[in-house]
Amino acid sequence: MTFTFLVSCNQEPKVPADSFTVSGTIKGLDTKYMSRSVRDSTGKRITDSIAQLDEKIVRLKTDFVQNNPTSEAAVWYVSDMMIRSQISNEDAVAAFNKFDKSLKDFSYYKEIASRVKGIEATLIGKTVPDFTSNNTLDGSYFTFNSLRVNMC
Repeated sequence: MTFTFLVSCNQEPKVPADSFTVSGTIKGLDTKYMSRSVRDSTGKRITDSIAQLDEKIVRLKTDFVQNNPTSEAAVWYVSDMMIRSQISNEDAVAAFNKFDKSLKDFSYYKEIASRVKGIEATLIGKTVPDFTSNNTLDGSYFTFNSLRVNMC
């Protein structure tokens, strides 16, 4: 259904509050003149539909990764899911540990390996390795271990 409005140069069309325009497909949906209730229900349907599609895509990627540990595509999927926060750290580490070591020269494998190293290094209870820095107001050097306090 399409409503046509006469508009003079550089003016917004005068339309009733409950009017709306529909232009083309959902992708081209023009909600500017939709009533709030139509806009809200349409937006909710679209948002819900997108969420369902996203969940399905993540399930498909996860299934592919689990069933194809020698595939470069599986490595890319894990990398992509980590970037998009579509996979937990624990699941990412588990998937990485199942990958075939023949993929170790693949750039995405190296990226995941670096992330996994960071995840494992920052787990609760892990000791932070010592380092030296001069990132101070006067430029003097300090070591991280010199900042440790004995709490016992």
